[in-house]
Amino acid sequence: MTSPNALSYSRLAAIGASLVLLSACSSFEPDPVRCNERVTAMELGARSSLLALETGEPIEVRLNGVSASCINFETETYIDIKAGLKVLRPQSDIDRVAQLEVPFVVAAVAGDDTVIEHDAFGFKMALSSDTRTLYPVVEFGITIPLDGRAVISLTPEGLQIK
Repeated sequence: MTSPNALSYSRLAAIGASLVLLSACSSFEPDPVRCNERVTAMELGARSSLLALETGEPIEVRLNGVSASCINFETETYIDIKAGLKVLRPQSDIDRVAQLEVPFVVAAVAGDDTVIEHDAFGFKMALSSDTRTLYPVVEFGITIPLDGRAVISLTPEGLQIK
């Protein structure tokens, strides 16, 4: 019969071995690193004037900070981008909900400033009747070359990119 101490040591060894195995599983995928410097916002595309979908009231939208994390692979980098927005409703006397779609363009640019890929999408949102200013965060991602960067821009209306 085994002593209680030997049984405790064997259990402790089994738990330690399983923790080592579980921590090794996370090493199969590269860890993300902060890479804010690899995302550029175009100056002309940092602000946009839109109209609410149903009410037609003017809405001002601007980029309000961008953060990014990168996962580097052998030949490319995936960038997960979080773009903060400031959405302002200049006419505060309107008491209806304002629905809008904020159009974005994002491009993958190589080190020699060649556009490799681009995409356009819209972020749908609504301002409640008593909200004048809102600060949402839009999350999206793009794959770029190892020496490349991502360029983002707001647009005044949705675009169809072919």
